[in-house]
Formats: sequence, C-alpha cells, structure tokens
Amino acid sequence: MSAIVTTEETCRVMWPSVFVPKKNKFDGTSRYELIAVFEKSSPDVQKLLAAVKAAAEGENIDLKRANPIKNCKADDERREREGLAPRFENLDNAGEYVFIQPWSKTTKPGVVDANINDVIDPNALKDGYHVKLNVNAFAWNKSGRSGISFGLNHVMIVREDERLSTGGASAPRDPKKIWSAPEGKLDDDLLGGFE
Repeated sequence: MSAIVTTEETCRVMWPSVFVPKKNKFDGTSRYELIAVFEKSSPDVQKLLAAVKAAAEGENIDLKRANPIKNCKADDERREREGLAPRFENLDNAGEYVFIQPWSKTTKPGVVDANINDVIDPNALKDGYHVKLNVNAFAWNKSGRSGISFGLNHVMIVREDERLSTGGASAPRDPKKIWSAPEGKLDDDLLGGFE
C-alpha cells in the first residue's frame, strides 16, 4: 500500500538532485533524490508518520528498525561512530529536527515555484532552500531485506536560504587570504596545518 503526503509547511533541502539523477553508491543505479529536513514539531511529521504506518500495514516490517523518518542528531552520532562525517552540524539543536530522503529511480519529479510555474533551471533549487513536497510512502522487499521508503513526486520551491549541508567545498573564512597569498606560497592558516 502506498500513502501520499503533500506537506503543508516548508522543510529545508540538502543535496537536491531533482533535475538530473545522481548515481546511487549502493546499487549503481541513478535516481532523483534530496534530503528533506523538518522541525520535529511540524504537523507534517505526523502526516509522514501516518503514511509510513499505512504503507507498513499488512507487511512484516519492524518500524523501529525500518522507519524512514530519522532524527538528525541521532543520525550524526551514528555516522560519527561509523567514521563518517556528520551531515547536520550546521543545524542548531539538531535533535529538534528529523529528515527523510525521498527518491525516484525512473520518474523525474515535477518542480514548480511558489506560483506553481514549472521550473526547469537546474540551478533553481539549492542546498538550504525551503520547499514543500509531495511524496508517497511505500513498502519494499529486496534481497531478503524490507523497509519503508518515500517516493519523490513533486517539489515546490518556496524561498531561498543559506546552505544547510557541510559537505563539499566551501569558501574559506577569509577569502582575501587565498587571493592575496604570494604566488607559490601557501598560507598555513588555509592549509589547517597540513603541508
């Protein structure tokens, strides 16, 4: 059973890939995806949880293990235990937020602006932006594993905001140091002690 949810409030996105699919490192397939971050107190979280429960109905799925709605702080702690970089260190009070990671393997999600005009510019949606989503919770069973995931159907871009993720290259705290360093000499402050 699949349950569809359209969020009423905005959430923030991280690493959106909704115009061009991104290769999945686990199975090698390409898919459209993003990470959507919600305040735990948002009524949309209850709607998403209800959709998860509806999708799991009649399936033999342990929702404590397979719930696709994850706490941001707990996820960062898990990643650190596994030797991975945290995802949510730019979130103040990360424990007050949850995230989902909806995706679609074959169908490009519809993307519109706040006035419901189609958006085709791949630079129109960036990390940290506020969006509304239309997603569907569904049960899956593959290779002896089972769970619940969210399919990504539609995205409405509501407004811009600062970058939320910490991954990838970012500007140095003092960009003048890079552009004013004498040619051939690297500043130790920029290298962070690495030589």
